[in-house]
Amino acid sequence: MASTSKASTSDTGSKGAFDGIAPSASISASKRTQKPCYDVFINHRGPDVKHTLATALYSILSGISLSVFLDSQESEYGDFLPRTIEAAMTSALIHIAIFSKGYADSPRCLAELSFMLKSGATIIPIFYHVDPGTDLRRVDKGKGMYVQAFKEHERKGRYSPQKLQEWKSALHVVSFYHGEIINTNEDEMRLRKNIVSRVLKEKNINVPLVVAKYPVGLKEIVEDFKANTLLSAHANQDVQIVGIWGMGGSGKTTLTKELYNEISSSMDRSSFVFNIRDAASKGLLHDKQKKLLNDLGIQGLSIDNIEEGMQILSRGLRSIKVLIILDDVDNVEQLDALLPTKDSIERGSLIIVTTRTFEIFKSWDISSIYKMRPLNLLYAKQLFCWHSFLNFCPLVGFEELVEKFLKMCNGLPLSLKVFGAQLNGESSKEYWESQLNEISRIVPNDIKQKLKISYYALNDEEKEMFSDTACFFIGEESSLAIEVWNGLGWSGQQNWERLLHKCLVELDDNNFITMHDHLRDVGRDIANKQSPYRLWIPHQIINIQKQKKKKIGIQGIIATTSQMEWRIKWGELASFPRIVENSDDADEFQVRCSDGELMVNTTGGIWFLAPKLVGLKYFVITGDYFNQLMGEVSRELVWLRWFEIEHRNLSWGLSLKKLRVLELHESYDHERKHHLEELWEESNAEVPVQLRQLLISHCYRFQGFPKSIGLLNHLKKIVIINCGNVRSLPDEFCFLRSLEHLVFRECYGLSSLPSNFGNLSNLRHLGFWHCFQLKGFPVSFKNLMLLEHLNLGYCEDLTFTSEDLNFLENISKLEYLNLSHCKRLEELPHHITNQTSLRMLDFSNTKLRVLPENIGQLSRLRDDDIRSVVDKLADLFWRFVFVDKS
Repeated sequence: MASTSKASTSDTGSKGAFDGIAPSASISASKRTQKPCYDVFINHRGPDVKHTLATALYSILSGISLSVFLDSQESEYGDFLPRTIEAAMTSALIHIAIFSKGYADSPRCLAELSFMLKSGATIIPIFYHVDPGTDLRRVDKGKGMYVQAFKEHERKGRYSPQKLQEWKSALHVVSFYHGEIINTNEDEMRLRKNIVSRVLKEKNINVPLVVAKYPVGLKEIVEDFKANTLLSAHANQDVQIVGIWGMGGSGKTTLTKELYNEISSSMDRSSFVFNIRDAASKGLLHDKQKKLLNDLGIQGLSIDNIEEGMQILSRGLRSIKVLIILDDVDNVEQLDALLPTKDSIERGSLIIVTTRTFEIFKSWDISSIYKMRPLNLLYAKQLFCWHSFLNFCPLVGFEELVEKFLKMCNGLPLSLKVFGAQLNGESSKEYWESQLNEISRIVPNDIKQKLKISYYALNDEEKEMFSDTACFFIGEESSLAIEVWNGLGWSGQQNWERLLHKCLVELDDNNFITMHDHLRDVGRDIANKQSPYRLWIPHQIINIQKQKKKKIGIQGIIATTSQMEWRIKWGELASFPRIVENSDDADEFQVRCSDGELMVNTTGGIWFLAPKLVGLKYFVITGDYFNQLMGEVSRELVWLRWFEIEHRNLSWGLSLKKLRVLELHESYDHERKHHLEELWEESNAEVPVQLRQLLISHCYRFQGFPKSIGLLNHLKKIVIINCGNVRSLPDEFCFLRSLEHLVFRECYGLSSLPSNFGNLSNLRHLGFWHCFQLKGFPVSFKNLMLLEHLNLGYCEDLTFTSEDLNFLENISKLEYLNLSHCKRLEELPHHITNQTSLRMLDFSNTKLRVLPENIGQLSRLRDDDIRSVVDKLADLFWRFVFVDKS
């Protein structure tokens, strides 16, 4: 089956699935040697729902070409599962469990539920006139309507106490899963509509990865890989672990991206884990475990250490066929942490590991190893020329120079790309000769030294931005980095485009910054030898502190991993005067004695370093140990990202005058002494008038904006996430005429907007996602004529008539419109068909029953957009079945 699915578990329920129910060997690999024969299995109590809800679901799902199993037999088999039932459950990727009042009376229903949990497939629960919080979750406590059924099972004595406890545990686990609750006929009609969308989303097809701008010779490399690893021959037999070995820049990641796009659709689940070596160096390997488990359907788990992740990986993947790609592994410990054992996953699964270090394969049972080879001369020339001349062949007169560069690059794709891009647009043969001479002085196999030639060809600002990107901005939005650089007086946008043009940095599909690891390492190597220093790895903080300089220039610090510790010998105490001056610091900053040495964690290291800091521009930090120091280090701050902030506001000595980007994140620790309630005191004379971007996240006591927010004339972007205490906005908020991007997400208390909201006439991107108390829009909303993106999803209380949406008539560039789950939406205005730029329109889960006659004029709608297709299909099919035929 060419599809994958994702688990439907809540944060609370996922871990219980592993604690309460052990994986069963009865679901063996031999039962799934063939592709799944069912998409959906419906688990139900026949006398309760077979001829009503279960049959209706069977009909609607079968009607959209899904293969659905619904047992036609009414007789009970006890807890014995016939082979046909077991085979259907084993093959189905999605299980729908209908919990009705008599569900627990049936041992077979309970046995099926236990089996389903052990299978690892997605479960969509439907709570049909039952309460999951009481009837399922508390049955073990003697409460709920299922208690009597279990007493009857105990009285009959047919099942062991262990079996009954297993069934209770299964009910407890599923009670936490995200499901549909049915209490009324209206709920049942809603369910029939929602279930199509839900099932199709669970069968989500993997979005292809972007492989290469110029995939020269890639098809032939893929075929060579398959032939040398016998990949096709073993596709449905044993678990295969294939190693790809080669030097940095040889195309390992490009090859595996192409393989992922080609193979993932034939697997139950797939995961591509990038940049493992870099994550391990930062102590973040458990985050990669979490990403892997999430991709494979095991969601919502809290993994605190690598060992815990290894245990879950070893037992959580049975009975599903998976594709796992582990990219850039450089030691056995990383492989141990991320690679499930062969007996823990289904036959036919494929794991691909890329590395520069051949030795790591010696400790694992690797099926085959593929060595990357240089591009042949033809493909090397084409790749170089595409980047340098935007054509597959050289310009006339440059043929000999091209041949010399090809010899220097030796078929290495990264060198061909970077040097080709560096020479793009350079028509001077003298310049080509000078670059060739620089490269020729370097040892042939020293790739990083060769790549430094491209760095030295940059101007001063570009060099600084290249180093900043390598140390701080990989994985960030490019707009954030550009605003930060502009705040330093640099030409951020212009220089950034030059770095892109030279292939020294890249952007992914979501506009996040990426960088080849060789180029990243070059940037970090250079940064390590420069002043001001860039500190992105915790141990650098301790090393810098040991310097005898009174003042140390620091460009930026990332300190979000406080659990890492370093030893400091007693003889080095002179470098840490604050320990000597005040012994209380040792307790506050977790500095402790161990074997005649001091152990200092990251947080303590920064605290001790702070008096030496000069010119700090970027600060990414977790914790609240820096109150007394922020006044010292914040005077030059341009970017501040603060996790777990513990202040009522920022009016306590923190310098805001140069800030360009401010991000404040709180946790859900209700026992904190202080919570962020406001940005700054109204009486505070200093406001961040240079601010361009503001993000506030999970600050549940944050009440809103001060009136002085209107003074931030340059503010372009505001994102507020999960701040439920924000109920309204001051009129002065609408003085932000430069604002282009405004998002309120999960701000449940927001109920109204200022009457002058239309003054924000420069807005391009506007979202009120999950603001379900928002009542309506002011008349001035029609002034937002530049809107390109409007997200009103889950604005359940938003009043909608065709007149309420008339503001759309004034907008000519709208590309994205999300009206999903707007429960009061009954019709779309006829003029929506004039939105000729519209690419995505989502009106699922609304009361909409009729589409405008000329909806077909929206010719740019992307029918290949998964969310759009799924939601429109579900909604339209529901209207066809339950409205048009009624």
